[in-house]
Amino acid sequence: MSTSRRAVGIAALAVTVVGVSGCGSSQLFHNSTTAASYDGTRVSVDQVQDAVTQIKQAFGSGAADFNSRSAITYLVFADDFQRVAAEQGGAFSAAQARQEFAQRNVANPSTAAIDALRSNVAVTNISNSQAGVAEITKIVNAAKVEINPRFGRWGGANGVLATSEPWIVSKSSSKG
Repeated sequence: MSTSRRAVGIAALAVTVVGVSGCGSSQLFHNSTTAASYDGTRVSVDQVQDAVTQIKQAFGSGAADFNSRSAITYLVFADDFQRVAAEQGGAFSAAQARQEFAQRNVANPSTAAIDALRSNVAVTNISNSQAGVAEITKIVNAAKVEINPRFGRWGGANGVLATSEPWIVSKSSSKG
């Protein structure tokens, strides 16, 4: 699979599982260092920022649509996406991800950037497998992802969605 195809696949998750609805969580995070939480996986704000910065640095305009919401989606489902890809013959190792970054002059990519890239490639590789798409759809549909309101809200099959709701409320406006 070509590198440019992988770069274009950064937004493949939404395309792959479009049309499937899911439930989100309305719980708010009291720990401002947490960007998202799902099934025992906690993604920190720093991990999200590292992944976005390094993927944009590596892939440039090919990652124009990759943002914090994309990073959260790829990071919270990293283990699931990579497992399904391995089952479908589309595994992409951490060593391969490091090589991709090295070829693009990104030295010492963070674990978060490596995991986000691996998840992206996994989804891209799975997209041609009916069984793989069905498994990813099942996982995402059943997911109850808690999102720090700073980043938006969980939109089921559409991943993390932007919200126009203010995530910081001043003391004067919270005194109803």
